Amino acid sequence: MGEGGYPGMMVAGRYRLVGALGAGGFGQVWRARDEQLRVEVAVKAVSLPATGSEKERADLVARAMREARNAARLRTHPNVVAVHDVVTDRAVPWIVMELVEGRSLADELRAAGPLPVARVCEVAGAVLSALEAAHTAGIVHRDVKPANVLLGDDGRVLLADFGIAVREHDTRVTGTGMVIGSLPYLAPERIEQRGDGPAGDLFFLGVTLYEAIEGVNPFQRTTPSESVAAVLAYRVAPPRIASGVSDLVMRLLDRDPTARPTAAAAHALLSNPSQPTAPVTVPVASPPPAPQFGIVFRGYARDQVDEYFAAPPHRRPANPRFELTRRGYDRAQVDEAVRQDPTVTTAQPAYRCAECGAGSPKWKGRCPECQAWGTVEGVNS
Repeated sequence: MGEGGYPGMMVAGRYRLVGALGAGGFGQVWRARDEQLRVEVAVKAVSLPATGSEKERADLVARAMREARNAARLRTHPNVVAVHDVVTDRAVPWIVMELVEGRSLADELRAAGPLPVARVCEVAGAVLSALEAAHTAGIVHRDVKPANVLLGDDGRVLLADFGIAVREHDTRVTGTGMVIGSLPYLAPERIEQRGDGPAGDLFFLGVTLYEAIEGVNPFQRTTPSESVAAVLAYRVAPPRIASGVSDLVMRLLDRDPTARPTAAAAHALLSNPSQPTAPVTVPVASPPPAPQFGIVFRGYARDQVDEYFAAPPHRRPANPRFELTRRGYDRAQVDEAVRQDPTVTTAQPAYRCAECGAGSPKWKGRCPECQAWGTVEGVNS
């Protein structure tokens, strides 16, 4: 028996556990019966590390209390799972919530694949409505993903699990430098710790909707580091459906948080695709003159190389040979130029073949004269 409970266990002398509903990184959720009111509820036991320090356990208890407070502020919203109570039993905090009969969006996608466009629009509208209310109340969810979107048997769509949400006036309970959220849904600015505002929730939602449309997460890779690289560098192709929701998804996936629509603007765009939302105007400094050098990785531009490492393995070019050549610029200058302008490409590099000596302004992996592979060298360094 773990501290998370067992069937038949009575929590706080009131809630009898019936069966496990699921588990996540922050706790296990149970179906339970409120013996006082004689109704069924959902209760979540917050996981406490057996070997953790007292501070770590106290932080998790504080997180549970914060989830209850944040969700309670939104308990009357039709698209937020209502929290009824928070209790402590055997030193473990339990959150008592509305029981939603149905399954998560993650379960739905695993069982049935991509959703019809009309259903995606319903899910988008419901989650945007919940986020709009949360952001208005100063609450950032920070973990919008298919597992936290519930599809009720009664037709409702609800946003759940405010366990890592933060309110403007809350005291942070996460360590400095800790990235909170679920890969591969995290917004770029959160990975790079450049911001933790409401715009991040919109990126989370964009990834979630893309997955609902296509059936796959555009940033999912085999390792966390590859997923991080994908979020930061991979250029997502638009969903293959022609509809307003496709345009909305691409706006939500903008790497620039200031360019994403707010929850309210996105909701309006979804309701009336023909009426564009007002663009966000951000003053920017004039870029420096474009450097006159070639960023060449044996025929690939620097941004192409970044995309190579971020792309799924089956979409990568076969056997690329990346060797940086530059015209009198050191690597730091090249990196700075790419940071200023990610679209920098090669400046007509010249190549010669090591086998036949033929020269060419372009190379795609094979000598245009003798057709030799892997033998072409850049001569513009």
